[in-house]
Amino acid sequence: MAVLLCVILILVVIFVFVPKFLPTLSNKLTQIIVKSFDEEHRHKEELKMLNGELHSIHMVNEFPKYARTERKINKIKSELNALTQTRREVHLKVKLGLNVALRVLEVFIFIFLIYKFRHDPVIVFPPDWFFPLGSFLSFPAAVCGAVSTPFWIVTCRCAISKFSNMLSSH
Repeated sequence: MAVLLCVILILVVIFVFVPKFLPTLSNKLTQIIVKSFDEEHRHKEELKMLNGELHSIHMVNEFPKYARTERKINKIKSELNALTQTRREVHLKVKLGLNVALRVLEVFIFIFLIYKFRHDPVIVFPPDWFFPLGSFLSFPAAVCGAVSTPFWIVTCRCAISKFSNMLSSH
């Protein structure tokens, strides 16, 4: 009974705090999976070089050369924007995939725990402590004064979420 209480509490803590760090985790994982495209780096370097060249060209005296360089810069900028957009889309897909995978894992683990320990109370109090709500708190364990696994999971999740929000707001 005490082991079940601790296991559920630990799992709930993990599944409440992991989503808080999901943006950082997804950023790191995306950097590993989708390294910045080599083309993107090449375009950035070429853009720096062309901007330096553009600043050295006198617009009035060498207008054709200035216009060609400016067109090259605009073309590279549009290609760079397309590459950046593609990288952002991949980042969003990885982040969404991680979030969905985490939630699915959480649901399966809690469904397994609820199914496996549905008739075992997590903790038993004297029956008169929760008089009007006793049967609700013990459902489906049906032990008077007991706290069931589903209710314990919900209670832990709510309490830890509130505590986490309190910490993050300060």
